[in-house]
Amino acid sequence: MSDASVMQRPILQVIPSRAADAEAYARWCDVQSVSAPTATDSASLCLDALGLGLLMPGEQRVFRLSQHRPARRQRGAKLSELGRACGIQHGPRQILDACAGFGADALTLAALGAEVVCIEANLIVWLLLRDFTDGLLRGPVCWGSSYRMLSGDQDWCCDSPESLHGFEAQETSLAVTATTRWDVIYLDPMFPPSTKSALPNQGLQHLRQLVTSTGPEVEAWLAAALPRARDRVVVKRRRKDPVLAKPTFQISGKTVRFDVYQI
Repeated sequence: MSDASVMQRPILQVIPSRAADAEAYARWCDVQSVSAPTATDSASLCLDALGLGLLMPGEQRVFRLSQHRPARRQRGAKLSELGRACGIQHGPRQILDACAGFGADALTLAALGAEVVCIEANLIVWLLLRDFTDGLLRGPVCWGSSYRMLSGDQDWCCDSPESLHGFEAQETSLAVTATTRWDVIYLDPMFPPSTKSALPNQGLQHLRQLVTSTGPEVEAWLAAALPRARDRVVVKRRRKDPVLAKPTFQISGKTVRFDVYQI
């Protein structure tokens, strides 16, 4: 959802029985041993008997991506406007989800048979996504700036977390050169706050709190993505948002719209 990489190391609260597992997160997090996870002044992660979770300030209940039940999302995938916008009906696709967020759309596309490469710039969001999607996607889940990758002319590879020109990828490194292309590039940048009184679901509320920067303008993101797509770029927008540039066609749902720019 974002493109401004968060370099500040988050706190990871770990119960004693999971201490050995915490070593896998020590590269990115400040690990603290606790008898039970408790909320801090800033968003933190926790590792307990139920796995990796998120604690937001002032909240005692741990938020877990597993609450979203990927199986339910997969069952509804066949009717997805997203799948049609990405051209899944035309056969297997390699898709770059450049603003992965918590991975809801990536799981839908994977359920439809696509090979999805996820990139997320926010460190906490990436760690949660990496843990949650383990084994559910056929492509890597990477931490880095997709905008810098798409708009740059340098080669990219799995690199240190301090590097502005590198990725951290789950198990599989992602090597990208200036000529790398994907069948579809999917852009789902964070929407501006809504003026409606109804709140979004809890996951989206937490995502908006974590992602304090929306990154580059969507128009710049689209311009960077177009030369790197073999077939199309798909941009997710609110249903009534103005178009960025004239799309080839649009597919609308009840609340969102997919603008499709075919190459």
